[in-house]
Amino acid sequence: MLEFHSIFAWAVVFLNAIAGVWALVAVRVEKWRVPALWWTVIAAEAAVCVQVVAGIVLQLGAREATSFHVFYGVASVIAIGLFWIYAQGSDWVKERREMFYGLVSLFLMGMALRAISQANAL
Repeated sequence: MLEFHSIFAWAVVFLNAIAGVWALVAVRVEKWRVPALWWTVIAAEAAVCVQVVAGIVLQLGAREATSFHVFYGVASVIAIGLFWIYAQGSDWVKERREMFYGLVSLFLMGMALRAISQANAL
């Protein structure tokens, strides 16, 4: 499980980077606004959740992690929920959906990078 968690962390980074850059390009290039973009955003956010579940399993198995490593994982999942709730009621987001989710994906990529850096601090 530790090997999966270590390798999949980079998948989380790259999926969110791809989703973020794609969505931000789609702000300007209309032909990039395709359903596959939204499936990529969903996959990137789901990958974060899978990664956090893997981390929880490791913690339950008495694997040690720094407090900040755990913080970044848990904060990422909470952020996904909060961003989704905000997007549901915001007219601003409805008018700028690609920009919002592009920035969210890049934020999640940054959180994953910080979590990786904290894991390597052990």
